[in-house]
Amino acid sequence: ERRREGEWVGMAARGSAGESAAVGELLQAAQACLVAIRKDELYAAEHPAFKQLVGSIEILRQHQMEELPRDASLRQNALRGLKGWVRKFEGAGALDGLEVRSAGERGYGLYATDAIKKEEVYLSLPYSCMATETVARRVASLATMAAELELVNRTPTLLLSLFLLHVRSHPEHRWRTYVDSLPPTFDTALYFTLVELRLLQESASFVRASRCIANAALQYGALYQYFRTKGKKGAQDPPFPLPDFTWAAFVWALSAVLSRQNELPRALAGGDAPEGGAASRELALIPLWDMCNHCPGPITTFFNLKQRTIESYAMQDFAPGDQVFMSYGQRDGEEFLIYQGFHLPDNPNDRVRLRFILPPDMYYRDLDGRDPAEARAKRAEFLRSIGLPESAEFAVSATGEWEPRCIMFLRVCHMDEGDMERAVREGVDVSKMVSLRNEVAVHQHLLDTVEKRIGRYSCSLEEEGRLLQTVDMTGGVTRTAAIFRLRHREKSIITQVRATLLSDLGDLKKRQQKRKKKKKK
Repeated sequence: ERRREGEWVGMAARGSAGESAAVGELLQAAQACLVAIRKDELYAAEHPAFKQLVGSIEILRQHQMEELPRDASLRQNALRGLKGWVRKFEGAGALDGLEVRSAGERGYGLYATDAIKKEEVYLSLPYSCMATETVARRVASLATMAAELELVNRTPTLLLSLFLLHVRSHPEHRWRTYVDSLPPTFDTALYFTLVELRLLQESASFVRASRCIANAALQYGALYQYFRTKGKKGAQDPPFPLPDFTWAAFVWALSAVLSRQNELPRALAGGDAPEGGAASRELALIPLWDMCNHCPGPITTFFNLKQRTIESYAMQDFAPGDQVFMSYGQRDGEEFLIYQGFHLPDNPNDRVRLRFILPPDMYYRDLDGRDPAEARAKRAEFLRSIGLPESAEFAVSATGEWEPRCIMFLRVCHMDEGDMERAVREGVDVSKMVSLRNEVAVHQHLLDTVEKRIGRYSCSLEEEGRLLQTVDMTGGVTRTAAIFRLRHREKSIITQVRATLLSDLGDLKKRQQKRKKKKKK
């Protein structure tokens, strides 16, 4: 009876006082986490807001019905039939030389049954077989939700997650084969255990994992409250049996989208499509194509707007029996770990993200003759005028290069009164050096931030290396090993960045001293 379809009332009746209270606490904890992240205060699993969030999730799960384990044969049958299902869509081609097989620790993958030559099209899929935002909005109940709830309307990942839950609840749905082919669990940050999160807090990536969990909690809470309200009003035709809308079900669907989503040009659908900007693209899940595992290299999948297909070209020769790989693009280790649960060694795209905040009022007491609060407000206004916030995360690459936006941000932060007046009057280009004094302050800020990150580490790079050797020798859980590899990679980058900053800052200060001596003469 709890699983009957078409009963919003089921959701209204189900929510016990304890469950509703748990959702309320979940929302409060998630909001507190995000505030702490913006203030650069949340960097450990022991932070009160994070502990409250994890505790709220656990209490909620205790109030909710546990999901029954999915029959493994269900997925195996779906995977065996996936290629045949895709072939039913008009325009599907270049499928004969492939099969889906187990790929060990990587789960499943695509394997060549025939020889595939480099740059040969090995997979061609029509737009009609892709689970897009457009497809999701064709479900009347989801279209209604998008119209009534701005969160769903402006969050494509959420819309597609709800679509997956809708399909999973309808055995005869056209997309059921694809949904059944998806893994029963994922390796996104939403599935990390508390032990894994505590291991991850040694890395700056803990912040992104925390944000991922907190955002998911906010989304779930908002949807839960929406369903409860609709149930009390007696609305009909929900997108799925609402008693099944548990935290576990939501995390499964959201993880499926986060780990598999891709952007498509809306022009692929045919007809008139907006040009440029976010409106010209839509999010999609691409059956069969998303079974291909990653290997570093150039992007080899392209859109054929005339045929309304995507076409994947072989990045190398593949012999019969070889696993066929593709490149997921220039993603860094943090993205791979948070959204896919693995880490690539020596990834040239690796970066470390650090938070920078416009200094407090009192910093400007000696830097600017005006009232400190007014001086800070002037800089905040100038940042907004060039599209920068007062607080943001910026990345430094494995080669020690900082995001240009980071340097621009810091140059504004460290303008003195004369710099600020000139910037407002003449529109100074902060992508270039403002002054030597300013540049010294910028590099000092970068160094202080890096050293602050190093100060949060509980072990050195050398100790991290020994830990990693132990993990590699003992094998261990894939996700845990990936966390240790990410930690070691981050510390390697940060150590090198610190050395570079010390050298650059020393050179800048020497130039500053020479200039001072020249002025005295």
